[in-house]
Amino acid sequence: MTMTNTTPQFFPAPYQPDTPKVTGPSFGRAFRATATVLVFTLMAWGIRVLVQDGLTSTNPTLLSWVVAGCGLLLVMWWTMVRSVTTLTNEQLSQTGFWRKSIPLAEIGYAKFMRLKGLEWLIAPRLYVRTGHGPFKTYYAGHPDLWAAFEAMSTHFSPYKD
Repeated sequence: MTMTNTTPQFFPAPYQPDTPKVTGPSFGRAFRATATVLVFTLMAWGIRVLVQDGLTSTNPTLLSWVVAGCGLLLVMWWTMVRSVTTLTNEQLSQTGFWRKSIPLAEIGYAKFMRLKGLEWLIAPRLYVRTGHGPFKTYYAGHPDLWAAFEAMSTHFSPYKD
């Protein structure tokens, strides 16, 4: 008598992408351009209010806060504009203010989220969860990454919560 394994598979097999390496910007051109306009407009407005109302002479602490805020905006803007997402046969990674990576073998769940036609406004992203629970979010600003993330999401779709 032969025994067959009837135990259901609870965990998916590790994902293997079709292409050895897919890389691209984490955010699309229009998204980065919009962020650029917003950041520099906000900074110009803050500086204008300080100078026009003469607040720098009456409250030097306020000047420190505005300079610190502008510095923080510039750092976050620069890292967002330069951020790159990479999917290889071994791992998924993204550069930026916080560099993050996850080995593909550890991914237990993936969900690609995007609003088709509005990728220029709302950055497409892939939510991944490891077998032990924490979520990570990876952004995709290029159609090649969208296709790779869609394939990964499809691979994990039978294992949804």
